[in-house]
Amino acid sequence: MKILHTADWHLGQNFYGYDRTNEHRDFLEQIEKIVQSEKPDALLLCGDIFHAGIPSSSVRRLYTDALLSFHKANPSMQIIVIAGNHDSSAYLEADGRLWDLARVKVFGRNSSPEDQVVPIEVDGVVKGIVAALPFSYAQNYKGIPDDTPVEKRREVFIGEILSKAKTASKGTLPIVIMGHDTVEECDLAEKLGEVGGLNPVSIKEFEGGFDYMALGHIHKSQQRLRPDGSLVRYSGSPLSVDFGEEKYFHSVSIVEIEKRGDTPAVREIPITQKVPLVRFPEKPIKDMAELKKAIGQIPSDKVQYITIVLDSDAPFTAQDDAEIKAILDGTSSMVCRIRRDKGRKRKSTSEMALSVDEFTSKSPLEIASTFYEKRHGRKIPEYMMEMLQKIYSEVIARERGQEVPPEE
Repeated sequence: MKILHTADWHLGQNFYGYDRTNEHRDFLEQIEKIVQSEKPDALLLCGDIFHAGIPSSSVRRLYTDALLSFHKANPSMQIIVIAGNHDSSAYLEADGRLWDLARVKVFGRNSSPEDQVVPIEVDGVVKGIVAALPFSYAQNYKGIPDDTPVEKRREVFIGEILSKAKTASKGTLPIVIMGHDTVEECDLAEKLGEVGGLNPVSIKEFEGGFDYMALGHIHKSQQRLRPDGSLVRYSGSPLSVDFGEEKYFHSVSIVEIEKRGDTPAVREIPITQKVPLVRFPEKPIKDMAELKKAIGQIPSDKVQYITIVLDSDAPFTAQDDAEIKAILDGTSSMVCRIRRDKGRKRKSTSEMALSVDEFTSKSPLEIASTFYEKRHGRKIPEYMMEMLQKIYSEVIARERGQEVPPEE
């Protein structure tokens, strides 16, 4: 079985006020060409298709046109789409039956282990088995006994879907699981438990039940070979979604598996970035005058997104901001943000975390104040505390059915 593994398209993302439609259309056309040349048996789209749960009609059409173009490029290919945490499961499934006409199966939610095990059939020959697991919260797993405790629902559901997949495999056909989660034991560039608010999933839930796990959610492509020869892999996003991802190798994954128990062979096919993301300058500059001079050297015809950083405690003034924008006026560079970096190491989430005692013994405002101090190394500004106090008072008043004072 040969599959094309991709994820995290984030169609419809508005990037610091800039429309990315042309960039999205460009990478989708690149994928279409890959489908045409590689002729995979299946294309697996592993969640976060859209950046917002309910995308605009134009974004929806971009998605629809892409899938139809993939089908036209390789009519025998099966396409399987699952929802990610950014997607609306109901919205994604709304026209699911129509998609059957283009050999597309869409899974927005977990409903039935039997239905979510898909044989990949090409010209009457079953090449392999795919178990599709869209993102879901524990309480939303269906098709299992109602009295199953919430903390066990996922485990029970996965057990049933693996059982169905193994039966369909008949011990010979390769089994692929596709999901959208943060999975433990992977060599992740992004720290477990800190990505998108999703708790890490233990790989032990799937032990011995797959040959290849096709994942979405982590935007940097990476993989881990298991002791049994199975492979857990994130395809990564085909496009940088934010600064910090500009140095990632953006690609789609071509995966080939001969039979059950074989170690999958993976090739990464690069996706060219139509508009690169650039941190400027490359080396720290602490002097504002020097920074402005360097900005003046940026090529006027180069189309790129830029975040400008001054490595200094010195604050930006309104005049600095205006002068920097004036220097870049008339160039093709798109300035996303201008900020200063105090030069100190960014604290990790664990360093900023509050203990259980802090959460249980402090009020919401005290928690906000404590977190701010841990994050920034200084007390929360008085004006910010007053703003939080006002919002908190309004929330409490509404909960109690009291009248909220009008804005002054």
